[in-house]
Amino acid sequence: KLLDDQLSRGDYRHRPMAGKRILVVGAGPVGLRSALACRLAGGSMIVVEKRKAFVRINRLHLWDYCKTDLVEWGAKVFEPPTSSFGADKDYLHIGISELQFLLYKCCLLLGVQVEFGREYKAAVPGVAKWMILTEPQRADTPVDAVVCCDGAASAAALALGVSPVAVGLGAEGRAIGVVANFANNRTKPERNMRQFSWARQFNAPLFAELHQKTGADLENVVYYKAEDSHYLIMTPSRQCLQETGCIKSPRPPEGTALLHHSNLDAEQLRAFSARVAGHFGLPTEFTPTQACMAFDFSEVKRHENSMLFLRNSA
Repeated sequence: KLLDDQLSRGDYRHRPMAGKRILVVGAGPVGLRSALACRLAGGSMIVVEKRKAFVRINRLHLWDYCKTDLVEWGAKVFEPPTSSFGADKDYLHIGISELQFLLYKCCLLLGVQVEFGREYKAAVPGVAKWMILTEPQRADTPVDAVVCCDGAASAAALALGVSPVAVGLGAEGRAIGVVANFANNRTKPERNMRQFSWARQFNAPLFAELHQKTGADLENVVYYKAEDSHYLIMTPSRQCLQETGCIKSPRPPEGTALLHHSNLDAEQLRAFSARVAGHFGLPTEFTPTQACMAFDFSEVKRHENSMLFLRNSA
């Protein structure tokens, strides 16, 4: 019934894309959701994804309109996510792979073809069609349109002459994030754990105590509880990571990023994250994969246009 309701919406009822063959580059949340929209409009859809599986376990904060959209796509029916999705209005989030699995199932039910392990290379203008080059190569390549959904550093967009721009604070290391994922063994104490989101400006004593007891000098710390993991994200200062031994050198060799794996002490970073988790009473057993990572968001890449159309020159 949920899918029937989607198909009967006014925007899609007349199937304006009927007879059109469309290829979507990337099976991330945006790519899969775009494929669903085009499929509702009658398009014959193909999605190519260079990865062979959905593996990302980090979690995304969602706005209310996103929650509404996902519920209409069966977020409380399919698993993942669980039927409790969206129950806590103060902490609305979803795992990236959970979101992908939800949209992927809807794609399959609507006849969208999703091909894993196939990397997009280029779109070559042909007569009234685009000829698609992939690795490995597809046997039937002509499509009417290509939708590039492979991120801000999009190789697909770059190949078509669309370059991202860098925005942010400008200096490396001014805004650092650390993400840690701990195993959820679903014990009674774990089930009773409360999610939280704190900022130093609203609770300075909490952050002062945290710094004193763990050495973690943070601006923000957020904890989300998932079915299989405890997700902790925090924003330490550069100096804090240097003093705790997480960063090996404040001035890595020229051409090497501050948070390049060669300049990070992985064990110290895990120990740092475990101390923060333990301070808040969270488990400290890391997940088998994607346990702990640091990233620099002082400068991020964005496209100047939220959407850009390029016509077939042929």
